[in-house]
Amino acid sequence: MIVRHYKTDWWGERRPVWQGGTDHSSHRLVHRGLTEHRAVAVLLAITTSCAATAIVIVIFQNLLLTAIACAVTLAGLAVFGTRLALVRKQEPVEAAARGPAGARPAGELPSDA
Repeated sequence: MIVRHYKTDWWGERRPVWQGGTDHSSHRLVHRGLTEHRAVAVLLAITTSCAATAIVIVIFQNLLLTAIACAVTLAGLAVFGTRLALVRKQEPVEAAARGPAGARPAGELPSDA
C-alpha cells in the first residue's frame, strides 16, 4: 500500500513532502522583483552582517557594545522578516523571469529603446 503524504505550504499549495517549496526567503525576494543573483546577494549581505556583529562582540567584549550590536541586528532581521512575510505569491516580474543573469534573448531590445 502506498500512502501519499502532502503538506500545505505558506502559499496554500498542496504538494508532496519530498518536493521543494517556493516559500523561502530567496523565492520571496524574487517575487518582490529581484533577480535570483540579487536575491542571493541580499541574503549573503545579511549573513555577512550577522557574522561581523558576532566578530565585533567577541573582539571587544564590551557589554554596552554587545547590547547595541545585538539590538540593531535583531531589529534589522525583524524588519527584513516582516517585509518578506507581507509578500504574496505572484508571477516573478519580467527581469526575474528572464533568467539568473537577467539576460535578454538574442535580438531582443530593452523596452525603453
